[in-house]
Amino acid sequence: MNNNSGGEGIIISISGIDGSGKTTLLGRLNSHYTKLGKETLLTKQPTLNYMTHPLVKDNLSTGRTEAGPEALALLSAFDRLCHVSDLKHELSDKDMIFSDRYKLDGIVSFAARGLDDQWVKEINKFCPEPDVSILMNCPGKTAYDRILNRGGEMTYDERSPDILERKRNLLLKYRNPQTLVLDATEDQDNLFEEAVEYIDHYLKKNSLNL
Repeated sequence: MNNNSGGEGIIISISGIDGSGKTTLLGRLNSHYTKLGKETLLTKQPTLNYMTHPLVKDNLSTGRTEAGPEALALLSAFDRLCHVSDLKHELSDKDMIFSDRYKLDGIVSFAARGLDDQWVKEINKFCPEPDVSILMNCPGKTAYDRILNRGGEMTYDERSPDILERKRNLLLKYRNPQTLVLDATEDQDNLFEEAVEYIDHYLKKNSLNL
């Protein structure tokens, strides 16, 4: 979490729109480093506390909420800060924490709905940056087709290739300059190898023998 002293572990975030392949890559990375003897943890943002809130559930289904998007943005930022607080405790005995979505995704989620991006960034400013950030860059139409093929209930945003594409462009716009951007249309094995190379380079560069 941008503090690699004191023997603490690191946070690795994977961002991207729904259907971009985040979860698949995350699982492979976690399995890879676990086999190497690392103490790892898989987590995700937003948490279930946020996702199961009545206002959020209604918004995911309809794209609307009685409380307004500003209320949801504040609730999301609160959820993120609580989650980060929990992760700080986990870092004391974990080498790597892999997070499915993180701060960047939260900012983009509400900026894509038309909220002022500077205000959204402001309410999330107390959430630290991850140590390693990876972005799955996937065209909205490609992600939409993948979501359709996997079946199941779709959220309001997932039902619109245009919304997915808007989020994709904002992820690219607001990403940290050090973020590894992967072409999510590439072969999964290639994506995995690129991600491992990037993470290993970070560990070596910072002299981390986790």
